[in-house]
Amino acid sequence: IDFILGGITRDEQTDHIKAAEAVSSIWPLEYNEEKQDSGEYGDRRVETFEKAWLDAAEKHDKEKTESILTYNWFAARSFGDEFGGAIGADLGLLNIAIILNLVYANVQLTQWNRGCRGTRVHVVMCGILAVGMAVICCYGLCAGLGVIFSPLMNILPFLLLGIGVDDMFVIVNCLDATPDHAPVHQRVASALSHAGPSITLTSLTDFFAFMIGSNTSLPALRAFCIYAGVGVVFCFILQVFFFTAVATFDMKSKLSDGCCSKTCSCCAADAPIGKTCCGCNVRDNYMTSFLEKYLANPMRSFNVKLAILGFFAVLGAVGLYGSIKIKTQADINDFIPEGSYVRDFLAAQDKYFDSVGDQVYIFITEDFEYEKSENWPKLTSLFDAFTDASSINGDTTFFWFVDFSEKYNVSAGYNESNFYADLDEFLVKDGGNFKGDIKFVNGRTDKIASSRMVGNHNKVTRSDDHVKNMDNLRSVVSKSELKNDAIAYTGQYLQYEQYKVIGMEAARNLGLCMMAICIVVFLLIVNPVASSLVVFSVGLVVMNVVGYMYFWGLNIDNVTIIMLVLALGLSVDYSAHLGHAFMHKQGTNDDRMVAAMGDMGVAVFNGAMSTFMAVIVLGGSKSYVFITFFKQLFLCTVFGCMHGLVMLPALLSLFGPPAYQFTEERFDDGEKHATPVQP
Repeated sequence: IDFILGGITRDEQTDHIKAAEAVSSIWPLEYNEEKQDSGEYGDRRVETFEKAWLDAAEKHDKEKTESILTYNWFAARSFGDEFGGAIGADLGLLNIAIILNLVYANVQLTQWNRGCRGTRVHVVMCGILAVGMAVICCYGLCAGLGVIFSPLMNILPFLLLGIGVDDMFVIVNCLDATPDHAPVHQRVASALSHAGPSITLTSLTDFFAFMIGSNTSLPALRAFCIYAGVGVVFCFILQVFFFTAVATFDMKSKLSDGCCSKTCSCCAADAPIGKTCCGCNVRDNYMTSFLEKYLANPMRSFNVKLAILGFFAVLGAVGLYGSIKIKTQADINDFIPEGSYVRDFLAAQDKYFDSVGDQVYIFITEDFEYEKSENWPKLTSLFDAFTDASSINGDTTFFWFVDFSEKYNVSAGYNESNFYADLDEFLVKDGGNFKGDIKFVNGRTDKIASSRMVGNHNKVTRSDDHVKNMDNLRSVVSKSELKNDAIAYTGQYLQYEQYKVIGMEAARNLGLCMMAICIVVFLLIVNPVASSLVVFSVGLVVMNVVGYMYFWGLNIDNVTIIMLVLALGLSVDYSAHLGHAFMHKQGTNDDRMVAAMGDMGVAVFNGAMSTFMAVIVLGGSKSYVFITFFKQLFLCTVFGCMHGLVMLPALLSLFGPPAYQFTEERFDDGEKHATPVQP
């Protein structure tokens, strides 16, 4: 009765039902799974019927005239429809993110003091186009190789947009640092000799972080990491070859056209810097000046460095506390948008039907000899243990063999040879409702392939309680005499298995990704001290992201673990660029720190801002996936920038190792520039 009536009020003396607040109706459908044209398996008839039924239910609810009744409805396809629909509905935000990045990149990359020679609108657009091509290549290759595509993959354009624009800023920053009057091919070669190792370092760490993250038992995380890793590779290739080629043509066109046009004689290509009539080739970057004057130079003071490290020690302590307190918890309601009929249905189910949880089965596997009298006590003993299990609502259990035994008095004196004949008669007459619980071998009625006993778990809501229910029932089966012939299972166990391992998987994947990052950073930066400081900065960023997730109301679940791997990959960008630049500078540690901030700090800040603008638009999303993505990437961007542009420079100025040895690089214009020789 608990399946049908909810919110029951009973008479205190007789225990009879006096009233009920809700009534439930369930219609099972015949489902014949077949391979569809898309390659997926399903029953198109059932899916079409469910869609029509859901539309009719919604229409009836809107047109109902009675005011005392409230309807809630649900079908097997409802969750997938609402979850995927919530993500799909917010994909339009990608257009806003692209526009914001276009505007920001144009503002930052345009050399305003150089007139129209400093305009790079078409260059920026080609950089964004390169990201779009990387997304298309990633989707096409992975889907072609059979990697599952889920709604989670719609996050990738936002991720690759941030990564691609970051690489774009680094390349252009290095191009601008080359002498104007050197041959274009030498300027490009010099720029890539500096930008190449830096973006290779970050791209490799991102790639290996995602590829190691794909070595997981969680299917959604595995697929996402494969798509993300492949996307990072395509993004790197297209930025280095396609975008750099576009930037090269841009430089050549400006050299051939002078400043605004060929009629502007005072802005000839060979005009000395600052000596044109309009001063259009004056080098000036207000962001570089700002970072050097107001951020880097104050850090020359020892007291300022101590204050910075003290602040980050407190920040890290709070993050560590949050990391310890954060819980592994998943709620199905999180994935359903506000106002959805599914959320209303689940709320009503939790309110009125609070004693009966998920339906669960114990399957008796093939080759069990049901007709043998010595096996009958084993069946009844397992059913009794199933009914008495602490995780099971004992009023909901039933088993065909129990009713069959009572009907035909199956006991020690029962003739085994009559078993299947009596069973056939039982299923035709009194036991017709058990037909779905017995599967015969190839349609025969004299050999059972498998059968099941049925019951329901107690109602719980927390994911760890679902895991406890699952483990309890499995323990009951493993202690029975049929431990080798029986298995406890329900469809929801697939989800509960993820709940069970997600905490361990999070720690394992983050640890392995961190190990891969360490290896790549140490190989490409070479110096152990600088590499250690970069890795230390990255580790603190990730710890703080996890810790402050706790204060923002997030838990460790299927979605946040994906974003943590993503955040780990991105956080490398904010520290590795600066650590690599520091090793190229000469002078005292303070001088090198200031020079590195002026040289690469702008690119790091712009890269962080491009990522921030790619995700800030998701703050108003209704999708749990996008909202979670926004919160975690917001934390990653803020903490990544703070640690990469404030804490790491302070550490490098205090403990930084000597610079690389340098050789002298000569351009055809006669100017000399230093080129590093890594020991």
